[in-house]
Amino acid sequence: TPFAGVDGDYRSKASGTWDAIATWEKMVGGIWVASPDFPSTTTNTVTIQNTHIVQVITSQRNVKNLVINTGGKVFTNNSATNLYINVYGNILCNGTLGNGATYDALGLNIEGILDTISGNGSISLVRIRKNTATNLSTSLFINADIRLNWSSTAGTGALYNACSSPAANQFNVTLNVGKTITTNTGGVICIDGTNGQQTGNDSYGTFLINGTLKIGRAHV
Repeated sequence: TPFAGVDGDYRSKASGTWDAIATWEKMVGGIWVASPDFPSTTTNTVTIQNTHIVQVITSQRNVKNLVINTGGKVFTNNSATNLYINVYGNILCNGTLGNGATYDALGLNIEGILDTISGNGSISLVRIRKNTATNLSTSLFINADIRLNWSSTAGTGALYNACSSPAANQFNVTLNVGKTITTNTGGVICIDGTNGQQTGNDSYGTFLINGTLKIGRAHV
């Protein structure tokens, strides 16, 4: 793993919900101890260990880095309500993020300055977006195969910039060579809001596609 444990980091110690203290250990004084809380900070790394399944039940939980080891899994286990993890650093997924071929309402808000998604695991999400102006410019580098399953409203964003204030905020996405993003038939790729026509302040950014982008529905 590229993320060495430091004080304040979390790792799973059992399967359970994200919000349950019993799911986690926390590094304190250089050792792992029973956690007094659950992870939701912008400065710490969260690691899901082999065989552990963590269910997200509340939206807007924060992480700096999220590491899902082989055999680990993070999902919502629901298809009705979108729940987002706010990421301020990197994701390394060698396990499962989402629920594979089964529709799962887990999304990512990419909110750091320089973020990456990498790994050889299964990544199947409802959406990836920039949602806030915590950092005016966010650059996301994708070095993984990702399925985006948004389908509730045809012609709305699966990968997009949702932040319109302040004006001129940017979401810059690079898809690396040999990697593929695939959207559902209802999902689109756009910069300015969910349909590319956000009212009010415009959202900006770039898509640099060095791999393969398979769009289920085009919207210009």
